[in-house]
Amino acid sequence: MASDENEEFEVLDLTSIDRNWINRVFGDLSRQSVAKQVAIGGASGWVSGYLFVKVGKAAAASLGATILILQVCSYVKKIWGTIFILFRLKQ
Repeated sequence: MASDENEEFEVLDLTSIDRNWINRVFGDLSRQSVAKQVAIGGASGWVSGYLFVKVGKAAAASLGATILILQVCSYVKKIWGTIFILFRLKQ
């Protein structure tokens, strides 16, 4: 790991990147009207809830499919001797 100590790293200046597009669009929300604050808060809450539901469904489906596949593989492994004998008898 001695070569890692002598490596030079490039430092990126992130201040030059225009990251304030949210401030340009919405401005300082604490200075906006209460109605606008509630509307933006409600919309962002709805969007995050929608995304969590979609990601949660996908995660639950993939977990369920994985468990199902593991159970099927376990069952096939247990009866593999019987399957092998049946196929051998048909030949």
